[in-house]
Amino acid sequence: MFWSDRTFGKELATKEITDCAVKKYQITARLSQALAKQAKEIILSQHKKSKTQQTMPIFRNISLNLDSRFWTLEKFNGSFDWALKLTPGFPKLIIPFNNTKHSLKFINDGGCFLNQ
Repeated sequence: MFWSDRTFGKELATKEITDCAVKKYQITARLSQALAKQAKEIILSQHKKSKTQQTMPIFRNISLNLDSRFWTLEKFNGSFDWALKLTPGFPKLIIPFNNTKHSLKFINDGGCFLNQ
């Protein structure tokens, strides 16, 4: 939508755009705003290129950057050490996983990312 409208500014998405996403995909307004912000960042990265190098972004792998407003991390009762739970607005999903060298580093440094 931002690419076809040629809206390359840094301003946030309008309420009309985020409301459209809320209705179409049945997500929360907060999630819609976060996704619109990421879309704007992708469009801006292409706009910084010269006119001859600008192409519409093509997604080969989907990745999503979510801050801590959209998930909780809790101890898991079972075969796994942790459970990543997505907040309302997403499909109900629990992602269990075990400790890794990288996650243990954060836990041993004070567990700043844990929601306990």
